Parts: sequence; C-alpha cells; structure tokens
Amino acid sequence: MSNELIDELLKARDSKNPLKQEILMAKSYVDSIYLFEGVDDFPVYDEWLKNEDHYKKSGHIVAKKGKKQIISLYEYSILINDRDVLDGCKFYVDHDYDLSSHNDQTITTLNCYSIENYIVNENSVRNYFTDEFRLDARNHLLRESLLNDFRMDYDEFNRIARDTCKPLFINYNTEEKTEFYDKISKLINIEYKNIFLKDDAPIKECVISCNSERFNELSTIFENLHEGRAIRGKYIFEFIKLWLDSLKKSLTSRGDINVSLSKKDPLMLDMRRLASSSPIPNELTASLQ
Repeated sequence: MSNELIDELLKARDSKNPLKQEILMAKSYVDSIYLFEGVDDFPVYDEWLKNEDHYKKSGHIVAKKGKKQIISLYEYSILINDRDVLDGCKFYVDHDYDLSSHNDQTITTLNCYSIENYIVNENSVRNYFTDEFRLDARNHLLRESLLNDFRMDYDEFNRIARDTCKPLFINYNTEEKTEFYDKISKLINIEYKNIFLKDDAPIKECVISCNSERFNELSTIFENLHEGRAIRGKYIFEFIKLWLDSLKKSLTSRGDINVSLSKKDPLMLDMRRLASSSPIPNELTASLQ
C-alpha cells in the first residue's frame, strides 16, 4: 500500500467518515467502486449490471448506514471537490419520499420510491409463470388470461395503496420522518382476484391539518407523482409474493387444467429472481454512459 494512500486513509479516519475510509481501502484493489445503500438492493443491481465491462472490473460496497450516509459523503465530496470519490465511484440510492434528488456522473437517484417498484411488472410476472408455474406454449391461453388477471389486480392494489400511502408522504415531508405500515396486507386484502381495502384498515392520519396550506401543497405534489414514486416499494414486493402464493393455491385446486407447478414457495421469492426478467431502468443505463 502506497504512502499516499495511507495518508488518505488516515485523513478519512480523522474526519470521522468511515465510508470514505472503506472506499479508499477498496480502491487499493480496484480502480472504481459501486456504492449501494442496502444489502437487499445489491442483488438487483448486480443482476442488472453483471454484464457491464466497467462493473465487472470494479468493486462494490454496501453502505452500513444507508442512503443518508451516502448522501452525506457525496455532498461533502462536492463541497471539498474530493476527486477520489467523485471520479472513482458510482453511487446509487432510492428516491424514497424525498422531494429533491441528486443526479450526475457520480450519483444516481432512482425515479421510483425504491428498487422494488421496478421489479414487479408484466415481464417479470410472465417469466415467473413460465418458469415456476411451467406454463409453456401448450398453456398459452391460460398464461395470457392469468397475465390479464395480474394487470387488473395490480391496478386495483395500486389504486388502494396509493391512497393509504398519501399520509406517509405528507408526514415524511412535514416532520422529516414517518411511521410506516409494517405490512400493507394489514390494510389491504391481497388474494388472486380479490383485492380490497379491509373494513378495519388502520390508515395513518396526517400530522398537519387537511385545511392547511402546507397540506394542500404536499397533496398536489403527491397527486402528480407516478405510482412508482407514490407507493412504497416494500409494499409492492409484499403484494407480488402474496398474490403469487394465492394464485398458486387457486391453480392447485382447479381440476380443469393440466399443469405441473414447481415446489418453490412464492412467499420465499427473492428480488434477484424478478430483476433477472425486468427491464433495466433508464436512469441506470444513463449512469453507465
């Protein structure tokens, strides 16, 4: 290890910036670092980036303290023009409910709440039907019918989930924090062809008056968000696992079809599985240019 690098490591330690220290250490082995905000996010990004030459020659780090740690390091690096960070790293973060975002040659903010919003789509569901439900060309009509059911159920879920997420958005942008629903299925019944808001759904209340100017301002912003920004990604992933599980049970109980379903449990579905058949987000592609 060079004396110059040792000096930089000592500076990073003294500045109480452990993430910078970790980056410098990793750059003693590779030229570039891809930095992700969570361990659950990495498999998805890795699936999308694994064939990119630059990525294959680089290393990755998952920030131990998430998005805030990444943003803090990025903003400080901009402030002091730290070229080791700005030129040698690529940062990727979720948008969450933040009103502002960072996007340049160093950092990319997803144009959705979180990465889960991008991996639930017709392509990934069709692929799941083909692989795990083994719906090949002989079951073409059944597969297309089930895809149509997915569209309808997903649209209905998004419609309901959007309304339940509005207080979360307003509270987050009022107090810079919010109490999230632990599971969206506590509010919304999620079953194949049976999506509805439960009668006793514990919908959060807004912390500010619905007659206030700030409420109206935030409401307008929320209403203009596309669904990928308006609905928390964790709830989207919860939806698809419960929906596929319910669909599998429905197919198993039917006596009018001849399919051999795999033994894999939809409730154990991992995000890389869906990412492998999902389109790569435009902003991710742009970040590699």
